[in-house]
Amino acid sequence: KEWRKLAKFANLKDKLLIIDDIERHSPRFNIVEILGYINNLCEQDDVKVLLVCDERALRTIGLPGEELEKYKKIKEKTIGDTIKFFPDLDESIVSILRKYDLSSLGNEGDFVKTLKTLNNEKDICCFNLRSFSRACQKMLSISEKLNDFQAENNDTFTEFIKALFFGLVAFYLRLSKDSSLSYSPSFGISSSELGTSRYPLYKYIYDYCIYQVFDVSSFKQAFSLFLKQRQSQENNEVISVVQSYYLVNDNDLKNGLKKLNDLIHNGSIACESFTSIATYLIAIKHYFGYEIHNILEAMVERVQRERFSQELLDSLDSFSGYYLDEKDCINDFNVFKNELKQAILSTDATSKNNHLNAESHSQFIDNIYKNKDRWMISKEGFSAYVNFQEFLEFVRKPECDARCLDEIRGLFLSLYSGIANIADFCSKDIEPIRALKNGIIEFQKQNHLGGKAKELKLRWFSQNLENILLRLGEGGDEHE
Repeated sequence: KEWRKLAKFANLKDKLLIIDDIERHSPRFNIVEILGYINNLCEQDDVKVLLVCDERALRTIGLPGEELEKYKKIKEKTIGDTIKFFPDLDESIVSILRKYDLSSLGNEGDFVKTLKTLNNEKDICCFNLRSFSRACQKMLSISEKLNDFQAENNDTFTEFIKALFFGLVAFYLRLSKDSSLSYSPSFGISSSELGTSRYPLYKYIYDYCIYQVFDVSSFKQAFSLFLKQRQSQENNEVISVVQSYYLVNDNDLKNGLKKLNDLIHNGSIACESFTSIATYLIAIKHYFGYEIHNILEAMVERVQRERFSQELLDSLDSFSGYYLDEKDCINDFNVFKNELKQAILSTDATSKNNHLNAESHSQFIDNIYKNKDRWMISKEGFSAYVNFQEFLEFVRKPECDARCLDEIRGLFLSLYSGIANIADFCSKDIEPIRALKNGIIEFQKQNHLGGKAKELKLRWFSQNLENILLRLGEGGDEHE
């Protein structure tokens, strides 16, 4: 019936009708009936028909067993010529790179070689050209945003761009297999789970792909870390020996491992390179059986002597190392990375060391404004980055006048009134905000609040917090 409607709708005589992806037809349509209709078009209406399909998939997916013999018979009658097409993956990749003007990033042959290795990654196994094209399109948009960025070393900058591009491609290839993939807060600055161990997906790249938010400061931070890691490794012959463990002789490798241990102890190698170096050490242990535990321990001890820095913490998830695919290697690396993380955190007695006072409150608030988009996207809530109790303690102080309190009110209104679906991003802030609101209410019961103006602002602030709780999907406590 539907086919008859089509025939009445259009005069197809002497026309070429192209039917693509026929192996993906709806179960409502019987392929044998479709071929019968096509045969009728050719014989009765002088229509030329070109079928484009993956016949192997058609046989295995689109045809039940009892229909296969019928299909073979009607195909012999209907199909005049069969042209077999075998795509050239290398040519296709180069063509797409040129389309988006990305071949200028480096040698096309090297690009193709690296991109094809992504097929070997777990949960990828297939180089989907449509996903690759999407990644290239997104990379072109990112490149345009970086036109004004100036790097002292253009070669290193290009290497960084290539690394983030390969991570981006890996992400889109994974996304084509599993559309539910998302960036876990535990991933940090980059994720090998969404990219690869050698080319991780950076958080700011993920944010741009999913939320269309590009954080330039996060890009600069990641590049600074990449630069430090690269300089540390390129200037050290010992690291080069370890990275080439599968090419050097046994004596050179053993001597290299001994020297590496000494260099880590005396501080000659940047701590930011430890995760990258560890991937090679774990591979050496796996393939050659060499003892490397003392070197990994030296890295942990060295980190404990360092002063805490966010960049050092970020380096745990931002590195270009050896690809580990064996289960025991991956487990060993994760154990080491966790030990390194705990060692770094132990050097930071109080990670939230920015205290709020009359002199610093404007700077404190400005910093929150600068980071609020990035913090919101994390879905951890603003309270994961800002200690709300500091606001309560500051509000109670005489130095917090009505003007200061008004700035704080404005900040909270800005954080939670900017978008309609704020509850999707900040539901974890409900309890911290409720505690802040209840603390304000308790403070209002005192006799000396610091003047009528401050008393009024406190009442307004309490009402603001009540409305914020409602926006987050929770009513306030029956405290009043």
